[in-house]
Amino acid sequence: EFEDVVQNFENLMEALAKSEAEKDKANRDRQRMIVDVSHDLKTPLTVVQGYAKALADHKVPEDRVESYLQTINQKAIAASELMDSLFAYARMEHPEYKLNCVEVDFHEWLAAYLSSREEEIRLKGFFLDTEIPDDIELASIDLNLFPRVFDNLINNTLKYNAVGTHILVKVTEHNDKMTIYVADDG
Repeated sequence: EFEDVVQNFENLMEALAKSEAEKDKANRDRQRMIVDVSHDLKTPLTVVQGYAKALADHKVPEDRVESYLQTINQKAIAASELMDSLFAYARMEHPEYKLNCVEVDFHEWLAAYLSSREEEIRLKGFFLDTEIPDDIELASIDLNLFPRVFDNLINNTLKYNAVGTHILVKVTEHNDKMTIYVADDG
């Protein structure tokens, strides 16, 4: 009986150590994400600041003013999107946060999403391959956050891989569970 108590105690200690390690990893991942977003945010803001100062100091040739203004606008939009991501992440960390899921025809939703990204993928010299069964119908997703998952995965593929890389989006279904794969061969 004493051996059982000791064994149970050792199992509990192992589970506690594993839980602590997972918690530490989650904290490190959270900190890394904040550092990454902060770093990514600095780039567009630096461009906005530099271009705005050049315009204010009248150092931009008249024929380039429109180009500078367009760049400022694009970088401001990029900075705003990064801030939105950071805000969304902070909200998700709140204990009372709940996903706003709705049922959608997943095959139709995914086809529309991929269609909206297909031209950009092609123009950047990448290839989009899909394996999506026609019979997948309903899925419950958060229409604000779920596209961000795909955006992040595809954007990272486009950013960190060589031209010519194939992006695979594959969906499988087994026992009423759906698995979505987003992979590349880069």
